[in-house]
Amino acid sequence: MNMSSVNENASPAQTWPELLDQLAAKAKREGTLKALSSAEGFTEKVRRVQEINGLRRKLVSWISQCSESAYGKSGGTASRLRDEGNLKFKRNDNLGSLKFYTESVICAPALGPELSLAFGNRSAALYHLGRYQDCLQDIELALKHRYPKNLEFKLHQRRGQCFVKLGEFDPAKAAFDLAIQALDLIPKLTPEKRDSLSRDIQALSVESVSISKSQTSLPEAWPGSIPPTFEPTNPDLPGATSSLSVKRDPEKGRFVVADEEVAVGQVLFSELPYASILLLDQYSTHCHHCYKRFYAPIPCLKCTQARYCSEDCRTDSWDQYHQHECAHLDLLHSVGIAHLALRTVEVTGYNNLINLKPFFNQITLSSTSLFPSGEPYRNVVDLVEHSRTMPPDEIFQYATTALLLTMYLSQRTSFFSSGSMSGLKLDPSLDVNEDSLDFIGGLMLKHMLQLVCNASAIYEVGPTKEASEDLNNAVSETEQRRIATAIYPGASMMNHSCDPTVINSFFNNRLIVRAIMPVAKGGEIFNCYGPHFRRHLRQERLTDLQSQYNFTCRCSHCADPKADFRLHGRFAAFKCSNCDGPIPDILKEAELTNQEDWHANQPCMDCGQARRSSQQIGDVFLGLDLFNKGQEMAARQDFSGAIHSFQKSLEVRERSLYKNHKDILETLDSLAKCQAMMGNFSQSAESLRKCISIVENRYGAVSIEVGHELVKFSDILEGQIADNGLNPKTAEALEAILKRASEILLLHYGNWHHEFQEVQEKLKQVSILLPPNK
Repeated sequence: MNMSSVNENASPAQTWPELLDQLAAKAKREGTLKALSSAEGFTEKVRRVQEINGLRRKLVSWISQCSESAYGKSGGTASRLRDEGNLKFKRNDNLGSLKFYTESVICAPALGPELSLAFGNRSAALYHLGRYQDCLQDIELALKHRYPKNLEFKLHQRRGQCFVKLGEFDPAKAAFDLAIQALDLIPKLTPEKRDSLSRDIQALSVESVSISKSQTSLPEAWPGSIPPTFEPTNPDLPGATSSLSVKRDPEKGRFVVADEEVAVGQVLFSELPYASILLLDQYSTHCHHCYKRFYAPIPCLKCTQARYCSEDCRTDSWDQYHQHECAHLDLLHSVGIAHLALRTVEVTGYNNLINLKPFFNQITLSSTSLFPSGEPYRNVVDLVEHSRTMPPDEIFQYATTALLLTMYLSQRTSFFSSGSMSGLKLDPSLDVNEDSLDFIGGLMLKHMLQLVCNASAIYEVGPTKEASEDLNNAVSETEQRRIATAIYPGASMMNHSCDPTVINSFFNNRLIVRAIMPVAKGGEIFNCYGPHFRRHLRQERLTDLQSQYNFTCRCSHCADPKADFRLHGRFAAFKCSNCDGPIPDILKEAELTNQEDWHANQPCMDCGQARRSSQQIGDVFLGLDLFNKGQEMAARQDFSGAIHSFQKSLEVRERSLYKNHKDILETLDSLAKCQAMMGNFSQSAESLRKCISIVENRYGAVSIEVGHELVKFSDILEGQIADNGLNPKTAEALEAILKRASEILLLHYGNWHHEFQEVQEKLKQVSILLPPNK
């Protein structure tokens, strides 16, 4: 069962998966699993589990154990953290003070002075860090939480200064006027001191007027900074363009087709999740509700775990689900994907579920023809699941988890009551209808089984950990990081292909699906569920898809056992001495084709001759040894020595390996980094140019991997211009590289993505360097 371990801060020494394994083993010994298998329907399975002697007692104990960790507010802790921030601020360590002020904000109780003081102090750090919008938000929150009246003028003055920096001069003047008025709130302020403070504020106001008159234009805003949405939405596909529709087939079920021709780059889905959960390791960096990366989070008013980008997100989160999860997230972290099943039930709402109950098939818990049209929940309950092929012990574990979460909702939350929680726990004596409990438990179980094959990972593109830590690195490195798990009912309708027609990207929690190849009218739209023919081997793809999604892929790349070898074999091949083409590595060929009867001397894949020298095997080990030495030297920052070793390794590897071999690529990439670190930008550019050629062959000319390589290449060319002065040819080359990178990033990410916008900004700067007639 795919359950993650309990949060390391939770008190139970045993994890939930370990406890489930024990319970499943006991149920197997006692013959309970057999009885569970015969239970018809999800609700009945949960009902059978709760009848097991002693099981409910263990679940009650688990709920209690996971609730022992305290995440309450503390005014004393908030005060100490703010004092630490003050010390950092006095030393001009604005970033250090920001961290302490943020933790003070998180720990401060909603009532009392600490929260307003923490927001006020943090606004000062944010102003000095140039985070003016964040600063304005903190000022508003400080005032809202009753910032001391005698200090209020400072906030109004700082707000005016922020507006000046943002070029908003009318609001700036109004803020400065409020600052002068707020001087009257200071008790025992002498007339002389008041006049002095008033003159200082008035001077800032006059200066802002002068700046407003001299400023001719404001920075141009990005026209496409927000992804498109489709109104009205497609009635069959949430978040989809109206040019798509759902078809049904007895063999492959539901699938998505194009009712019109689809062009490359066209947005086909712009879908918000029905429900989603942020990963635990992202709590300190991303909004708990929309997953926007924040700089100055605002807290849940009751616990110290959930953090938000705005008051709107905090309110929406509380109303939809957090009121039922606040201070109990340790329990929910322990159950893995089941947390998302719980969240799905929470956002639907108990009253809504009970109202919809008569329209369900009571066995399968799928919708009937009487289900209200336009009800969003229908798109979720009708997603596929594969319980019939799941082993009994796994069904038992999922059903037990569904029971655990149903008990949690009834014992620790107000979910089953009609009113709002209002910060109060449900009275354990409240009589909840058993039939309703079983119904919710059955839905919870069904959603868990659906999520096994329908959950989507939300990714964020950002610098690698190494690139973030090494500020002197001249070559930018990016990677995809999973930050959340979600359910997108509309996009889930697309079938899989290892060679998909679309690419997915994210704008916070919004899924954007764009076409990466043209699709004719009536053609099927294919998504990739993870395994891609250019990035994964055939057997790996088939195994993963069968294991998680319960189907055998029949795309052209999976149907042909030798397709992998014709593609991937080239990147692990020796060099033919006759034509420089690829000669298969016999061991790699056997691995890629899953066969063992290959002849020892395979012919070249291009010219057909068997030309491989005995020296090539020795060169493989020699090239690896030289490469490893280069890596060790680079780690010691001996870049000169590393360059020498990498060049020797490259010489040996190019002598014996095919030009697109993965070992040659890794050598060129490492060599380019070291050359850049030494300031040898011309040499680094040449190494990266060869890298790009190999990456194009490996992943495709418009792949995101090529896009990232081009961005790295642009960094090197910028360094070359900075070191050697403006060379028109280099500037023109840089412009061409950036234009191509821009096209690829636009295709994969859209013009709202920060990487695309950064490349566009670079293009503007390069255009200034080029001659006017260019």
